[in-house]
Amino acid sequence: MAPERRWPGSSDVDERGGDSARGVRLLACVERSMERSTGYVMTEIQPPRPPLTEDPTRRLRLALYGTAHSHAPGKLRALLERPDVELVGICEPDPQQRERARENPAFAGLRWLESPEEFLSDPAVVAACVEGAEGKCAALARECIAAGKHVWYDKPAGDWETFRWMVETARRRRLHIQMGYMLRYSTAFRQISAWQRAGLLGDLFAVRGHMSTSSAPAARGREGYPGGIAFQLSPHIID
Repeated sequence: MAPERRWPGSSDVDERGGDSARGVRLLACVERSMERSTGYVMTEIQPPRPPLTEDPTRRLRLALYGTAHSHAPGKLRALLERPDVELVGICEPDPQQRERARENPAFAGLRWLESPEEFLSDPAVVAACVEGAEGKCAALARECIAAGKHVWYDKPAGDWETFRWMVETARRRRLHIQMGYMLRYSTAFRQISAWQRAGLLGDLFAVRGHMSTSSAPAARGREGYPGGIAFQLSPHIID
């Protein structure tokens, strides 16, 4: 039996029909949150999606699309550390951000793609990791879905119509979409949740959460979206 292929840098992903305790039912985790918050019920569950490549012995060819997100260096490192991944290159559509990224040691010595079409039109590139500026990843992810690529992209998911289009298109074309919620699958958070369900915490009537970060002055305006740092970090606590 061929080994299961997973997203690089993550132990939290399995096929939609998998039963792994640490597995993410692709899309379903996002769908459940959206259904609870909006009342919109996604289309019916489809059969398990295929692996990212038909030949599990071949390296996965991926591109990094965007570099402005604070998570970009970490995701890039995860890609480069995987022996079963071939990074075809980095694409940064914003010329100014591209020059800034070139000065970052995290991107040193890697191939830079001149345009998104270099990987979007290449059928050998099966997926993209989207790490554009915060609040702008959805537009880049949509391009990838439209081109038939599997996608990992950073939050926020995008406006409702954009996100719904991506989910429905991915389902129809049997593509994977994954977003990162770093606390949902945290061992500590899962343990607390298990204690609560088992009744060990008594009658839970209040929850207090705290999450903070340290940003450079230039990054504190958060002009890309309203809500500032609360918009950036509170979704993890709420989730």
